Amino acid sequence: MTKTLPAAAEPGESNRPPRTPPAADSARERLIDSATREFAEKGFAGARINEIAAAASINKQLVYHYFGSKDALYSAVLEHALRNSRASDSKLTVSLDHPEDALRQFLDHITRTSTAGFRLQRLLMDANWHEGRHLESIEDMSEDLSQRYRLLEQILGAGERSGVFRSGIDARDLYISILGVISVRVTNAYTLSRTLRADLLSEEGRTKSRANALDMIVHSVLRKDEGAAGA
Repeated sequence: MTKTLPAAAEPGESNRPPRTPPAADSARERLIDSATREFAEKGFAGARINEIAAAASINKQLVYHYFGSKDALYSAVLEHALRNSRASDSKLTVSLDHPEDALRQFLDHITRTSTAGFRLQRLLMDANWHEGRHLESIEDMSEDLSQRYRLLEQILGAGERSGVFRSGIDARDLYISILGVISVRVTNAYTLSRTLRADLLSEEGRTKSRANALDMIVHSVLRKDEGAAGA
């Protein structure tokens, strides 16, 4: 049996206004790109609308025309970044007949898309400083992202039934743990590289550390006899 993650909604699809002219679309996209850089570098509190507009070569008043407020612009940036991180989800197909392989495929996909860039991680860290309030206006975000851990739940269930995985693993908690294990290698790459002499700044070092992390996650869900057999 194979399972595929559903495609992510287009950014803003759930509450997008009527189609705007191409020129307006271009201006809005430039604002999103400019705001993404500004918010990632300076956070919500430090970012300035006039600097965002200037970087996008757009009149400051157009920012308020398209988004209404700085808060709404920040929400739009978060939505765009999060939905883009799921853009390739529909390409992930796993076979539940081989649970361990399915889990490794899932982990490989999730860790590549969820930690694809330092900018996304900076945005998420800043959004958490503001208690996630800017995500409240994004419709269907919870349902959109929950598709991932539902697939993980199916993989874990298949593994438990076949005797490969231990029982009682909560898919949601495991998903959160996966993001934590992998994200710290992005958000703390510079400090860990300096304090622990960990090579997290080179492509080779990141690849090796990531592979070790994925192996650790897989072995944490294997039944003890399975883990011993594969050791």
